[in-house]
Amino acid sequence: MWDAKSSAFGDLAWFKLAEPDTAVAYAEHCEQLWCTTPHAVAYLHWLHPYPKVMRERSEIFAMKEALALGA
Repeated sequence: MWDAKSSAFGDLAWFKLAEPDTAVAYAEHCEQLWCTTPHAVAYLHWLHPYPKVMRERSEIFAMKEALALGA
């Protein structure tokens, strides 16, 4: 299970990654890198459905849903 405390970002920082300003800053900062790195898009297409990534993503969504429902 993904543990926010063991994350390099600290407690519940994963939640802040969903903020629009953070997403825009990431896109602006990394766009040139992703566009000029050979095979970057192919790597993302491989990574997105990878079982461990999907499991982690589902755990994060479950935490976000629990927070939204006030659990």
